[in-house]
Amino acid sequence: MTVQSVGLPRPQLIVVHDLGVTASDVTLDSAIGERLLQMVRETPTSAQELQVGREVAHAVTANLVKEIDKLGIPAVPAAMATPVAGPSLAIDGHFLSVDEGNRMRRMVIGFGAGASEVRTLVPIYETTSEGRRLVEDFYTTVKSSRKPGKHTAEEIAKVLKKFFAEQGWIPASTP
Repeated sequence: MTVQSVGLPRPQLIVVHDLGVTASDVTLDSAIGERLLQMVRETPTSAQELQVGREVAHAVTANLVKEIDKLGIPAVPAAMATPVAGPSLAIDGHFLSVDEGNRMRRMVIGFGAGASEVRTLVPIYETTSEGRRLVEDFYTTVKSSRKPGKHTAEEIAKVLKKFFAEQGWIPASTP
């Protein structure tokens, strides 16, 4: 983790954006945009691979919203978000790499079927009346996942749970 903010006000809403799939999905208005662009390797992507990647990103969003809701903080996909009066958080992110294991199997069966590792970078932004600022970012790595959307969301949720507890928004879990 490169950024760490403590004592943030509890958000009224958490807005979850689909993870970016290609370098063109990176938004440069963020503090980590340049670093992210350097990390994302732009490789030729077939239309089929891009479509599958976007479907997985959408699945991550849906699963992550469910995981955050379980923690007791309201969350919605960005497509369904409406402005709130108080502070909110935006969870963004990007697939950094997919070590695809057997590439042919991955293309025939789908994203993750032949994958041995899926790595993501996830920034968290606080949005207030003064604007948006980066308050945390972290990496996740999911190995050998046949359900990358679910497992990636679960891994992101584990890190978020720790972050929320550090902020005092939820009780700290006992080991």
